[in-house]
Amino acid sequence: MDKNSLSQLFNATLSQDQNIRMKVELALKDYEKQENFMNVVLTIICSEDVDMGTRHAAAIYFKNRIRKGWNNNSTNFIGISENDKEFIKLNIIEALSKVPQVIRTQLTSSINIVICNDWPEKWPQLVPSLTALLSSTEYQHNYIGVLVLNEIVRIYQFKKDEREPLIQVVEHIYPLTLKIAQNAANTDTLEAAEIIKLIFKIYSSSIQCDFFPCLQNEASLVPWGTLFLQIVEKDIPDEVLPQMKEEREKYQWWKAKKWAYKCLNRIFSRYGSPNSLKEYRQFAEGFTQNFAPIILKSYLKQTELLVNGRFISSWVLHLIGDFYTECVKPKVTWQILKPQVEALTKYFIFPLMCFNAEEQELWEEDPVEYVRKRFDPMDDFKSPVASAAAFLVTLVKDRRSRTFMPILEFINSIIETNKQPQDMNAAYQKDGALAMIGILSDLTLRKNSPVKDQMGSFLINLFDDFNSQFPFLRVRICELITKFEDLELNDEVSKLSLQGVMNCMQNEELPVKIASCLALSSLLQYESVQAEIGPHIGVIMQELLKLLNEIDMDTLTPLMNRMVELFADQLAPYATQLCEQLRDTLLRMIGEATVENADEDAAGNKIMASMGILKTISTVVLAMEASPNILAQLEVTLYPVIHYILEKQIIDLYDDILEIIDGFTYCQKKVSEVIWSTFDLIYKTFMDDAIDYIREMFPCLDNFISFGSDVFNANKDYQNKMFEIIKTIMETDALDSTERIYGCQLMESMMLNCRGVIDNYIPEFITLSHKYIETPVDEDEGSLPAGFIITCFEVIINAIYYNPLLSLSFLEHINYTSTFFTKWFGALDKFKRVHDKKLCIVALLTLLDIPFENIPKPLQDGWSQIMFALINLFQTYPKAVEERKKLEDDEENYEDAYEKLLNGDDENEEYVEVEGDENVIDGDGEDYLQLLAEAAANEFGLYDTFEELEEELYFQTPLDNIDIYIKFQDIFQFISQNQVQSYGLLTQSLNPEQQAFLNNVMEIANQNRIQQSQNMANPQ
Repeated sequence: MDKNSLSQLFNATLSQDQNIRMKVELALKDYEKQENFMNVVLTIICSEDVDMGTRHAAAIYFKNRIRKGWNNNSTNFIGISENDKEFIKLNIIEALSKVPQVIRTQLTSSINIVICNDWPEKWPQLVPSLTALLSSTEYQHNYIGVLVLNEIVRIYQFKKDEREPLIQVVEHIYPLTLKIAQNAANTDTLEAAEIIKLIFKIYSSSIQCDFFPCLQNEASLVPWGTLFLQIVEKDIPDEVLPQMKEEREKYQWWKAKKWAYKCLNRIFSRYGSPNSLKEYRQFAEGFTQNFAPIILKSYLKQTELLVNGRFISSWVLHLIGDFYTECVKPKVTWQILKPQVEALTKYFIFPLMCFNAEEQELWEEDPVEYVRKRFDPMDDFKSPVASAAAFLVTLVKDRRSRTFMPILEFINSIIETNKQPQDMNAAYQKDGALAMIGILSDLTLRKNSPVKDQMGSFLINLFDDFNSQFPFLRVRICELITKFEDLELNDEVSKLSLQGVMNCMQNEELPVKIASCLALSSLLQYESVQAEIGPHIGVIMQELLKLLNEIDMDTLTPLMNRMVELFADQLAPYATQLCEQLRDTLLRMIGEATVENADEDAAGNKIMASMGILKTISTVVLAMEASPNILAQLEVTLYPVIHYILEKQIIDLYDDILEIIDGFTYCQKKVSEVIWSTFDLIYKTFMDDAIDYIREMFPCLDNFISFGSDVFNANKDYQNKMFEIIKTIMETDALDSTERIYGCQLMESMMLNCRGVIDNYIPEFITLSHKYIETPVDEDEGSLPAGFIITCFEVIINAIYYNPLLSLSFLEHINYTSTFFTKWFGALDKFKRVHDKKLCIVALLTLLDIPFENIPKPLQDGWSQIMFALINLFQTYPKAVEERKKLEDDEENYEDAYEKLLNGDDENEEYVEVEGDENVIDGDGEDYLQLLAEAAANEFGLYDTFEELEEELYFQTPLDNIDIYIKFQDIFQFISQNQVQSYGLLTQSLNPEQQAFLNNVMEIANQNRIQQSQNMANPQ
């Protein structure tokens, strides 16, 4: 092995011939076994006499080899030898200085992997090497040192439990980087900007989770803060900037400025304001008093430059807006900001809100891209417009008496001045004012808003803009209809709004059409609007489909879903045609999104749009529940897309496509031949790569068993595959115990729905579940959750109910009968749901139905305990029913409250304002977080740490149709007459109170029989 021969191999990896590339890969695998192999690879990477393409190929290989082989213990993979590792650690940092940027990226990634695995314990030389590089007077050495430092900080910035290595670096290395940045700040070179940017980025990364004491003290804070402000205020003459705005945004000094702003903003917002985390309150007090005012004044100076026509990058504008927002709440900064509010409203916020020539150009050249930027909230998340909007809302919300009416008067003056704009500049200004009122819409509609009663007439006065000669004003009025959807409009006004919106939907401009669709969605709350568009719903849906095909975004799918929900009857004749069009659109989008070398952003948009379309299809399926013939047609129509997504394993769409399959089976309460043809695909998908999607797959799998039991019971292959899924769930390390609950529930479903046909699986089911009951502790999870243990109990209880003699025989075989019943009866209070108690009761009653002589001896010895268990279960059953009914009644109220909280301000919420200029302290976050936590728990049907199972309100089983009181009466009367010994042992120890309770159970059974007879005689 020598450098030249190995170089030739790496050069051959660039060949277009796949056979040559395969031979090279095999040759490299042989070389991997040799000592010093990686040393030679690194030498090739650093050699200037080797072709650049070959060096780059070697660098990529080097990175991948380190990623797979540095810390590999697999016997199937050759790890990197210790000698090679030591050579790499001694030479890789120096190698960074010998390679161009394209290769340097691969080496820094390699260093990251080595640091992750070896530092600090196995790479003690790293920090001394860094110190030497950062102490040098040569730029190249400094830059390489900063690159490596960046990798250390990237690794440790979010490791909250491993802070000490990072603290040591911050204490000893940061002073060196500070000196480097200070020296660079006094020059104007692009190299200086680059290293400052990187140093500030490192500082920012290290303060994401916490702010170390060594950075809080004045000896560190003052020089760093001074440096940040120096870069913030550094003059960059416009004449040195590129002409194109896109290139200006990327200019190195503006990137350095961006990170200076980010560092200052982060220190203030997270650690230095009165609303900071409790552990930083003392630091915040000093920072707010001594540092924040200086920063704010500096930012105001930069804003003044903007007003005077100087360039400021979009990122920096965004960060300035964010800082202003934070300065509204603290008293000290508010007193500085307050005199500037009028000017900032007029010269900072308002210009950012206005439509402009740049947007006009994008609209004309690429209307689809304009729609994406305008209507995609994530695309706007880090824009100057978003931060200015947040600043505006915070001003009006938290400093209302000083800002609310003056800002509204400013907005109104702009609108009145430009009521009927005749030129573009006037239209731009009106658009900005309307944008501002839209942003403040929630606040103007609050209970004690002084303008709440005027907003209806204000909106009506803007209706002329539905026909404006400026298309962007049509977009804006449509947007205002959406913003003011909580404004209660009378029938006349809502119809006028609809007329304007429908007029915009006919406009030839794509952004106007999209805005009108979103406005229509808001108007659908009015019955008068529903009545108006009902007869035209087919035409409207066709227009929506046409637009959907133009933009390939999910913007319109919420409207489509809403219309399907509201107009199910009117759409029924078009349902198949609608789903055909949705299917074809979907297949086109998915195909374009998954093609090789697809543009990442465009593919992401198409996948998101595909999710939206699938949700619309799901809504159509559920809406057709009462039309079985239509559902049958839809199954055939939609099968190609179901098959395509599962066969091609498009993971991002699993959730939605599985929901559609679930909808078909749930609505029809049967599994058709078409849907059965998806079972093998789902099985293969699960076994190949979708174990993590068991939660999404479970409803479908359960429906195959419960609603398709006739086919499932007759098909051994289906049964075997379902068992393989269950076994994988219960045994794989890829799932935790809360996900294994789905395995238990599938076993239960098989035993409840496949009576008498799955005897061969009963021992397997008991084996899979009983080990968790016996060893309720996991190496990774600790004590297993009670909810999971209960479902494991219920697998065995179901087995007893399914076939008591077979199950008892196996329990005896594994010597587990006595242990199981003792544990079961000892945990009865944990069986809290209606389903739990019903299952326990029917299983115990099934045992009573067996001839006593067939009962295993261990169970005979404790036979009386069965009666005590039954009494316990019947005594607590009414309470469980009551709790379930309460949950059903509360569910809708809970969802309404959750939605209202997520949607933000309630229109009935009153302003609560602090007196004078005092600090504004946020205090409403804890309730929100608590509700989110409960909602997240609800997603799984479990609360907190899944300690207990909660009622599953929509979960149906054959047990639902069993009247446990009548069943108890039938069996108890039977054994009293036919199994005297069993009956005697069950009742001999009952006290009078227990006997009276059993008589009450019998009386309830009599009443239930009468009710059943009446129901049969008078069916609903």
